[in-house]
Amino acid sequence: MKRFFRQAFLRFFIVPLLKLAIFPSYFLFRSNFKRLKKVQEKKLNKLCDGLKQTEFAGKFNSKGQVGYSFFVKAFGPSQYNDWLDFIEREKSGERVFAEKPFLYQPTSGSSHKEKWIPYTQSMMDEFKSAIFPWLFDLFQNFPEIGKGDHYWSLSWLPTNMRGKGRTNDDLSYFPTLHRWLIGKCLCVPPSVTLANTVEASRLATCVYLVTARNLTFIFIWGPTFFLELIEFMMSNRELIISMLEKGSWEEFSSDLESVKPIKDKESAFLLKSFKDKLNSEDLLKLWPRLSLISCWDTGTSSVYAKKLQDLFPRTYIQGKGLFATEGVVTIPFRGDYTLAYRSHFYEFLSLDSGKVIPAWELEVGMRVSPLISAGNGLLRYHLKDELRVEKGVSSPLSLVFQGRVEGLDMVGEKMGEEVARNLLESLGVDKKKPVSLLGVQNGQERPFYLALFQGEELEKDEIKSLEERGEEALLNHFHYKLARELNQLGHLRVKVFPAATDYYLDLKKKSGMVEGDIKIDLLTKVNNL
Repeated sequence: MKRFFRQAFLRFFIVPLLKLAIFPSYFLFRSNFKRLKKVQEKKLNKLCDGLKQTEFAGKFNSKGQVGYSFFVKAFGPSQYNDWLDFIEREKSGERVFAEKPFLYQPTSGSSHKEKWIPYTQSMMDEFKSAIFPWLFDLFQNFPEIGKGDHYWSLSWLPTNMRGKGRTNDDLSYFPTLHRWLIGKCLCVPPSVTLANTVEASRLATCVYLVTARNLTFIFIWGPTFFLELIEFMMSNRELIISMLEKGSWEEFSSDLESVKPIKDKESAFLLKSFKDKLNSEDLLKLWPRLSLISCWDTGTSSVYAKKLQDLFPRTYIQGKGLFATEGVVTIPFRGDYTLAYRSHFYEFLSLDSGKVIPAWELEVGMRVSPLISAGNGLLRYHLKDELRVEKGVSSPLSLVFQGRVEGLDMVGEKMGEEVARNLLESLGVDKKKPVSLLGVQNGQERPFYLALFQGEELEKDEIKSLEERGEEALLNHFHYKLARELNQLGHLRVKVFPAATDYYLDLKKKSGMVEGDIKIDLLTKVNNL
């Protein structure tokens, strides 16, 4: 009975209010595709007007002209290092940017353990201009998600990062009213992120998910996050059953002081009936109304999205657009990956010609990498991702994510993703699933590359044979061969074992990333295995 009233409350009150609140952004986004150039020029003018109040004002000419040609002359394409000093000055209390950041959001990169991206109110408004049209479009195309509970990725946050102003609540992108409305749809309370340990946070999340029979929508980033979560649920099934039967966190009570325990003997009984091995039939009993999962499904995530689809064959898996900590580039919208043209000011580096062009000069067939100028003060910031420009179904163009264009270069070897992909594919046969090629900087040892595969462990002779084959293939690449000859790099290593994906995720967590943000890349830099 309680579930019935909650479902009615969501369906007839909360969701209609939410749709009403986000409709204006959807309408403006849908109606202005043909005005892309004017919208983008207006966005640039607003950014430049803000710069006139900063130390960057002198970069413009005496007449104060701030058109695109002047903007390009004033600022070159940039990356995090170019803004690091400005960010540090702003963090120390000096006013540098046009708008004062209210938090600094960390993210990882191949050359930095942590990059602290400033977030301002203008930046949040720009995110909102992309998220609201996407969300309304979801309600239009998947009406079932408006009739039940939602689960939004709420990963546990390490205590040391909480003190730095970091938020791992995806609802933080929304204004107060919208956050309240969406929060009412959630079956897992945000308080799970405040657990003292990651294990306690996962247990609480699983307990709440197991009771959510009306779950209709799952919003996550990496598909591996949810796969790992439901595997954790199966591994700790007996403990979760006991918690549900008793309505207590048992020995985890001190770690979950801020999370209300839940008692549900019916859900505990259902979980008892599960087979020992995770399967789609049991998951269907648990979440019979699950209509949509939103997650990464391109590049290296495609394998794991397919695994998720196998476990939820009746559920639609919608791929993400290109949404980074530094900014949003595309959103899934009416069948396309549409440029979020009402958010930031966008330019694109042609990966064929090397020329940088504004968004209104994009053409079908181009291979491009985005540069964004956002309300947080970072201008012409290069996101090193590759997009392919295709003809849109319902919008003029669709920008489809292809992968990262930034490789690794630990000692000058210039390792690229294409080389990594070819190597992993050539070695990943006989039931070995490629995970990633790791560039390892291991203390005082020479750096080396480790080809990581998931599968049954192999004999030493077989591993040695794979390492020799892989090394031979890598030596065909000039810069790698030179680094090896100069004794700057160690010999390629190969590791094959059943828990390779978990091993990769643990390495990323140790580097400072939060598990819900982790994306498995073909080419990954790590420190100290």
